[in-house]
Amino acid sequence: MTQEEKHVELLKAAYQKWHDSKAGSIDYWLGLMTDDIKFRSLGAGAAEIEFTRTSTCKEEVKRYFAGLTSDWEMIHYLIDEYIAQGERVVAGVDTRLIVYARRPSEARHPVTHVVGEREF
Repeated sequence: MTQEEKHVELLKAAYQKWHDSKAGSIDYWLGLMTDDIKFRSLGAGAAEIEFTRTSTCKEEVKRYFAGLTSDWEMIHYLIDEYIAQGERVVAGVDTRLIVYARRPSEARHPVTHVVGEREF
């Protein structure tokens, strides 16, 4: 098995746990990360979603997950496609969430995740 295939298999298992547990596999994800991770979100710390600011250690990523799961409920988190090249894996994500921050509303968010070997 190539390094690329190993990375894809690792992420497939992690995303499946994330989906099956409805975002309850935070400790599993933290266990995959290096201590000096650079974790970014599309929200980039914007107003009302400050928890999405860039995280540079596991403790900050843990706070990100706490913020995410406190106001949002996952309906599903499915990976449409994995693309691996060198030390990077790109995952095409289809996620559906209920956001409780103001009034409950359901949202579907297509997302692309890029994971580098340094994060494993």
